Amino acid sequence: MSEKIIDSRPGLLVFITMSFGAALTVGRATSWLASQLITVGESGSISELLVGVVALQIVGFGSVICVAIWRQGAEWRSFLHIQRPTEWDAFYGTATGLAMMVVASLATGLFRVLDIETVESATGVAVDPVFYVVLLVVSTLVVVPIEEAFFRGFVQTRLEQRFHTAVAIGVASLFFVVVHTNVSVGTGGELLALGLFFSLGVVLGVSYAVTENLLVPIIGHAVYNGAQIFVRTLEVLA
Repeated sequence: MSEKIIDSRPGLLVFITMSFGAALTVGRATSWLASQLITVGESGSISELLVGVVALQIVGFGSVICVAIWRQGAEWRSFLHIQRPTEWDAFYGTATGLAMMVVASLATGLFRVLDIETVESATGVAVDPVFYVVLLVVSTLVVVPIEEAFFRGFVQTRLEQRFHTAVAIGVASLFFVVVHTNVSVGTGGELLALGLFFSLGVVLGVSYAVTENLLVPIIGHAVYNGAQIFVRTLEVLA
């Protein structure tokens, strides 16, 4: 796709959508290939977790990010808007994580009011505490940074070049929802679950737009995921 087409609004949106589709396709193909070459455990196993992360985040999203940086001929920190961390970044990042927790709590309350089974991720079936230790490490060091680099650093930033910031945040959040559809939820709660993940994406997108530092949504996302994993670990140990 030529730079002239990409620089137009419709062309850029198509390019971003195709890039997202390519990342998902490459990720799923890598996951399938891995299942043919090695024994991958069932959902909730450490091997399944690691294969999934390598396939989608590292190979899928990672390859698209690397190609985008190469095409731009830019330094990766500058391309992704990663600035030197300060105490304020830690503060804003933590605040972002807390805001995500508030959104999740409100959604959980709404699920209970409507008497619908709340959202449960695929990892919710794991009963081995060690799994959650591995999940915390992988989520913090790999999943969160790469997802934020893709959704905020690449998708949102590129769309902001031709669209209003609200549009860029909205599209990035929609893509964020697609990646988090592998959850189980009670009948009638599907739209509410999608709304939850879209809202979480918006919180992360706003934090990035306001601070213009990718470290802020990375910290916020890591804090939120860490809290969810901690709560789940306590439930398993109880």
